[in-house]
Amino acid sequence: MATAARSDQIRAAALEALYDRGYDAMSLRDIARDVGMKAPSLYNYFPSKQNLLFELFTAVMVALIEQTEAAVAAAEDRSAQGRLREAVRAFVLFNTRNPHEAAVSDAGFKALTLENRDRIVGLRDRFEHQFTKLLEEGRDSGEFVVNDISVIRNTLLSGCARIYFWYRPDGARLPEEVAELISNYLIAGLLKRSEEEQ
Repeated sequence: MATAARSDQIRAAALEALYDRGYDAMSLRDIARDVGMKAPSLYNYFPSKQNLLFELFTAVMVALIEQTEAAVAAAEDRSAQGRLREAVRAFVLFNTRNPHEAAVSDAGFKALTLENRDRIVGLRDRFEHQFTKLLEEGRDSGEFVVNDISVIRNTLLSGCARIYFWYRPDGARLPEEVAELISNYLIAGLLKRSEEEQ
């Protein structure tokens, strides 16, 4: 098996181990067994459990950033409202389609070393900046009523981040429908209303 494919296989097994048992209970020996290799061989790919955790976090954050940036860039409606709607939809879709990644990223953050945590925070800041920028643009253009950018941004992100707690693939709604409902609801709260609507 090619090195890249084997690394992906190990990361996938580690993700499931983290989701099922948590960082403290996860062992590289167990992961090696799950992917059909001997433990010493696994160290050629990931030198430590901490390194594997950091690689997982990095992969999740990079995928989330890239998917969100792509969705914003492809938005047909180029207003701040239209692009923010696509950013919210992308975040919701990522978390409904990757619930284990979302859960591990949420629960396993404190298991990172301080150095690795700082690196992941840097990626999170890059992700959050997309929303900050769009909220600022919407406020400056008069599309949004926003008194405190950071509070509104954190509210938007919190509303999307923990969807994995309650969303079920076999439920009544498809991921795309959930993304549409949530994005419509969150964006509506930012928009100016006419006097007749107030």
